[in-house]
Amino acid sequence: MTEQDYLVPGDPEPASSITFYTKDTSEIAKFTEDGFYYKGEFIDDAGEVHRLLKEVLGMMKQNVAQ
Repeated sequence: MTEQDYLVPGDPEPASSITFYTKDTSEIAKFTEDGFYYKGEFIDDAGEVHRLLKEVLGMMKQNVAQ
């Protein structure tokens, strides 16, 4: 395990990390080595992946603005 694999409470986060502080922690979308999943469903159409990714990013942007 390297230093980047874990954080020690109280230590500053590495500059390359992104931390979201939100009440809702449900998974909406994820990328894996197999492809893109949206709400647990595998999406294999590139156009649909693009549309859904824009939707997810828009939701995130709204949450950050609040």
